[in-house]
Amino acid sequence: SGTVPKELRDILFEGARRTAVVKLDNNQLSALEDGIFEGNSAPSRVTSLSLAGNPLLSVPLPTTIGNLAASLKELNLGGSPLSGNLPTELGELTNLEELFLGDTAFTGCLPTELLGLSSLQRLYVKAPLGCALPSAVGG
Repeated sequence: SGTVPKELRDILFEGARRTAVVKLDNNQLSALEDGIFEGNSAPSRVTSLSLAGNPLLSVPLPTTIGNLAASLKELNLGGSPLSGNLPTELGELTNLEELFLGDTAFTGCLPTELLGLSSLQRLYVKAPLGCALPSAVGG
């Protein structure tokens, strides 16, 4: 087990000169370092980020996930027991097309901010959410 180091920030922001896909699947990750999604003023070029299949990753998703808004189209958190509420900052990911939340430990409701994501084409939720899905989802 281990953590995702802050040095990943170099890939997410400063280091990605071209479009990048970051897959950290099935790595027994146990934590995300504070500031992992905080970069300099350069926008991220990461179009796909996957933390799927990390069964020890039971921390809240950092609210700074919204900093990937410039380019992120796919976010896969499935199979990682990330906990707590889903941050409302997910609604800042205006280019997001696919969001996978299968087999997580998120609680609470889906943020209503997700309803404003006009690019979102697929939303996969298989978690014990604390409330029903908004009626606008799937309609």
